[in-house]
Amino acid sequence: MNKFRVVVYVICLAIAACNGTNIRLKANSLEMAIDEYSAAWRWALYNNIAAMHQDRDGGEINLDAERLKTLRVTGYRVAEKIINEAATEATVKGEIEYYNTTQGTLQKVSFEHLWWYDEARKSWFNAGRIPEFK
Repeated sequence: MNKFRVVVYVICLAIAACNGTNIRLKANSLEMAIDEYSAAWRWALYNNIAAMHQDRDGGEINLDAERLKTLRVTGYRVAEKIINEAATEATVKGEIEYYNTTQGTLQKVSFEHLWWYDEARKSWFNAGRIPEFK
């Protein structure tokens, strides 16, 4: 009887350890997704940005790349990141610095994005709106 309890205890510990590792991996992959997203803005990789913007139902968010061609992003700063306990959703708030080549003045726009984790694709997606650049 005591051996059975020890085996059950060890199995429970193993499951708890694996769950913690899984959450850590998801959190790390969120960091990588945000870094890729930031780089895509700085390098004007609009196809990459559009691919990362998806609703939970699979719908992509329309990105008007033609309107964005005059923008140059100079900075992407994350000010706050709130991740749920299961590491399946995250709210990311921050600011993008940019200038419009037709105006030449440095401007800032705030953003709040809801990132969600797709278990099937093992990827994070941004369900937030594209910031309104003026």
